[in-house]
Amino acid sequence: MTMRRSSYIFSGILHSTIALVTIFGLPVFFKDKQEVTETAMMVDVIAMSDVSSPPPPGVEKPPEPKPVPPKTEPQKVEPPTDAQRVVDDQQKIVEDQKKIEEQKKVEAEQRKIEDERKKVVAEQKRIEDEQKKAAAEQRAEQKRVEDEQKRASAEQQRIADEKAEQLRIAEEKAAEQKKIEEQKKIAAEQKRIEDERKKIEEQKRIAAEQKKVEDERKKAAEEKKKRDALFASLNTPKVDTARALASLGDPQPTPPAQPAGSPTGRPTDRPASATDLDRIRTHVIPYWQIPAGAQDADKMVVKLRISLQEDGSVTGVQIEGKPSDANVAWTAMADSAMRAVRLASPLPIPRDKADQFRSFTITFSPKNAH
Repeated sequence: MTMRRSSYIFSGILHSTIALVTIFGLPVFFKDKQEVTETAMMVDVIAMSDVSSPPPPGVEKPPEPKPVPPKTEPQKVEPPTDAQRVVDDQQKIVEDQKKIEEQKKVEAEQRKIEDERKKVVAEQKRIEDEQKKAAAEQRAEQKRVEDEQKRASAEQQRIADEKAEQLRIAEEKAAEQKKIEEQKKIAAEQKRIEDERKKIEEQKRIAAEQKKVEDERKKAAEEKKKRDALFASLNTPKVDTARALASLGDPQPTPPAQPAGSPTGRPTDRPASATDLDRIRTHVIPYWQIPAGAQDADKMVVKLRISLQEDGSVTGVQIEGKPSDANVAWTAMADSAMRAVRLASPLPIPRDKADQFRSFTITFSPKNAH
């Protein structure tokens, strides 16, 4: 900026100088030297009193005498001599040489001024070119800045759009996840309701079976009471026992119900064979719905005591030997095993071993259910 300011000042001064030279020319170099000639001048001498002390009023001032011009004698012009003419010629030659030199100086000065003018014009053109170049560079820079701003704005808009899209996708995923969770909750609630319904139905079925067993037990007790009364009333051997029993509606005498054990009422000590237990276990496993998600399920073992009738119908199921470290998962496993035993009733038992299976223990493990 300092160089440009100096260039502008120099250009202004040079242009002003050229304009002045063009308008006024160079009078100093073209004017001839004026010869100074001495001229006599007349001077009047008056008294100071005449000037400082004016005459009293009413008295006229005497007229001043008019100066008399001095008499001049006409000068005699002598013809120039040869020497004088030579001197005059020499002076004229010298003056002509001076004029030529002055003319050369003026021409040199004019050429110098013209060169300076050309330089100024060239400098001015260079300055204009630089200004044009600077303006072009400024426009290019401004355009570049505008393009950068547009690109930055476009990039910001792209980032904002990406963030908005990501937010939308996240919201959709969250909504989808929430919907899935709601569906899972609904499914879990439906499963819980279904399990409760099945549990209630199972309880009703078990209660109905228990009621049926209880009714049969009461019926057997009543029949036993009738038979005891009948046998008590038979005092002679002539009475036809079969005919008497037939009159009661029982074609053959039925021995009274005996507790679990041998036909004599004593519990048997003979355990069921492994083959018979495997057959019962194989029959029950298809009805066993093992709880899902139980940890270490394959390591769990459930021991049940089962009470049966002679035809294999289940009259009772209970847990035998509950472990001390039993948790909720083990309890659920045991409940599902007892439910499976009730659903699998009647169980396949040999008819000749009905006494051994009136009450027996059996173990179930999920590892054997695969």
